[in-house]
Amino acid sequence: MPVVTAFYEANRTGSPIPQLKDTIDLIFAREPVSAGRNTKPYEIFDGRKLVPIRDYLRAHPRPDLIRLEERMNALSAGPYGNRAGDILLLARSCTNLPIEERYFFSATHHYTWHGSACEMDGHIPFILAQQGGSGERLRILM
Repeated sequence: MPVVTAFYEANRTGSPIPQLKDTIDLIFAREPVSAGRNTKPYEIFDGRKLVPIRDYLRAHPRPDLIRLEERMNALSAGPYGNRAGDILLLARSCTNLPIEERYFFSATHHYTWHGSACEMDGHIPFILAQQGGSGERLRILM
């Protein structure tokens, strides 16, 4: 919790890192568990305590973050949840924000993008293509 609180305060005040001010949208964290045990789902830090995602969204609706609880639980809970860290920072990066108000934590020239919890990054196209052949063959493959 001291680390979560430090990120929250740096985002709120810019101290001790001025560049971090107002760049974090949400801070997710969870209670760590010992090795070999299923992890717990993330909760959202509200400035004082961790709040279950469902409860936080009830109090602070975010229609721009589609299926947030479901997506975060898929990432964090259960037998493979230990592959994600116990603290996760969601940068302000949704496409509903002007470009100058979006942030990402990466080098200037990055080669990967983790996506966001916004609608645009929640829809992934599935493209099935073949060179030559028929539409019927593609329907069968699909």
